Amino acid sequence: MSMQFRVPAISREVEFIAQYTAEADAVYNGEIRVPEAVKELTKAVYDRAEDDIKDLLHVLQEEVKRAVQGLLRIRWVGGDLGGRAEGYGPIYNAHGRKKQTGWVGIYLGHYDMALRLFGWVSPKGGLDGRRKLARACTGKITGVRVVSDHRKDYPEWVEDCVVWFDRKLTLKDSRDELRTEVGLCAKRFFKIAKRYL
Repeated sequence: MSMQFRVPAISREVEFIAQYTAEADAVYNGEIRVPEAVKELTKAVYDRAEDDIKDLLHVLQEEVKRAVQGLLRIRWVGGDLGGRAEGYGPIYNAHGRKKQTGWVGIYLGHYDMALRLFGWVSPKGGLDGRRKLARACTGKITGVRVVSDHRKDYPEWVEDCVVWFDRKLTLKDSRDELRTEVGLCAKRFFKIAKRYL
């Protein structure tokens, strides 16, 4: 009898920090008075959550890079959280001269009382280019949207881009299943997107 070991996509620490961000930030930054033990526990939970997020983002970045191999090249340069749970990097043509054609990223955020994972791309060509890319995906891939056209769904996003992956995460999600889902979505999306990048 073989047992399958299942690693959750997010840890309880990540879920806790996402759910109680304001309170945890206030404790962590010393804005409210709490016993020293609570401060130490909050710091330990924050540190563990940050390590878990970095690890998850790294796994997903590598999966996206693998999924688009032969279609495009990605050089992940961002990953230092600095208050944001995001990895990003420039996109280049698959072959020939290393000409940058846009930016790609994976972002973990707290929206509508839920922890959500986003895949995004910012192609060259401005708003018109982003809209053409989103239209090209209509009927082929669901959920591809231009942020500026759906501002109420992305209230905290400053930069405009095309969202190609948007999924709520829970403790029930497996890391392997999530990695596979992101990889399949990236491959389908970037097969279409490479014409618009």
